[in-house]
Amino acid sequence: MFLWLLPGANDHVASSIAERLRRITERDLRSGDPPLVAISVGYALWKHGDDLESLLSRVEGAMHEAKVQG
Repeated sequence: MFLWLLPGANDHVASSIAERLRRITERDLRSGDPPLVAISVGYALWKHGDDLESLLSRVEGAMHEAKVQG
């Protein structure tokens, strides 16, 4: 797992970047010799009153949801 911070990004920007990252990563991984793989990308927006723990908890929930949805 890695964390990518996008200061000032709104929901639309974060969603677009997450989907672009997913597509690019899958395309690049499929072009090589290793078996086909997929990645799951989740994101969460910083909310007023958040601390790192609450933000990361929502990120993990979003990633889990992305995996469930396929």
